[in-house]
Amino acid sequence: MAVCRFLSNFAVKEDCCLTVLHHGGVDALMAAFDNSVDTNTRASVASAIWTCSADCGEVQKSLLASGWMTSLAAVLQANLDHSPLHEAALGIVSGLSRSAQYREDIVNLGFIDATIQAMKAFDDNTTLLKEACGVFGNLASDPDLRVQLGESGVIQQVLSVLSKCRSHDDRKVAKLADRKSTRL
Repeated sequence: MAVCRFLSNFAVKEDCCLTVLHHGGVDALMAAFDNSVDTNTRASVASAIWTCSADCGEVQKSLLASGWMTSLAAVLQANLDHSPLHEAALGIVSGLSRSAQYREDIVNLGFIDATIQAMKAFDDNTTLLKEACGVFGNLASDPDLRVQLGESGVIQQVLSVLSKCRSHDDRKVAKLADRKSTRL
């Protein structure tokens, strides 16, 4: 847990993320995630991976090349009631979904349905909702995926999120949902 907190604070810039990657830190985090049975530990590890991958294309490439995203998808399905795990996972997926080359993998691994489920289950978690809207908005920039998103019920879910944005704390979710939903 302490290593995850350290990496989450250290890897806030791309050069630091690359340092973590090149020294085996990302591989170690993926292994820790896969070998842990404790969901809270997995959530902390996923959060550290989110930090390392957020703006670093090399780390994102490493996550997909390793096959680790399959593990992440499976763990999400097994832990539908764990908000911090889903929040970190959607943060990772949101970052990956910015790149067209990763979108097919994201869709094939079931992250559209996982994101919808998380939005329904954790409709009071503004960070999770912001990341979820980011996932959908990034995927919707692909015209072919836009149709699939519409057929999956994404539009209704984003509109549901927007309808609940009433407080000052919801402004970032509302802004992102509104901006991203215009692509849908």
